[in-house]
Amino acid sequence: MPINLKMKQGFLYLATTQADAEDPTKAFMVPYAQQMPFATTFRAQLQTSANGQIVGQQIGRPYDTQQITWERYDSQEWWNLNQWLETNGMCFWCHYFAFNAGEWRTRQFYCSEIQCEPYRPAGINNVANRGEPMYYTNCTLTITDMGA
Repeated sequence: MPINLKMKQGFLYLATTQADAEDPTKAFMVPYAQQMPFATTFRAQLQTSANGQIVGQQIGRPYDTQQITWERYDSQEWWNLNQWLETNGMCFWCHYFAFNAGEWRTRQFYCSEIQCEPYRPAGINNVANRGEPMYYTNCTLTITDMGA
């Protein structure tokens, strides 16, 4: 039978519109994680000049990627997150703290991977909760800025 794990909400705010993502009363809130590697990637066009120097030009703006990992995640909260993604699609608006810039931003992201490990799923003798884990471990959500 699933147990209730306390999750500190307010790490990411997801929505189908920019305005809703910036409004905590309308956005889907994702809880804070234990690991949050954050990367800012620059796209560039590079060319070598006649004298052997490399010349580069930035293409568009930098984009952010975040791989978020929770050691433990409440079952019902995990199902809610996955149901939100299933219902609203893999592309969404995200209001987040850009760790490399030190500011809150709202941009379009896509979810490229979501994974988890169920902890002690109920067995065949537990008919009411058969297959349901107590909670999830090593849960990962990878989101990438779409550059729009």
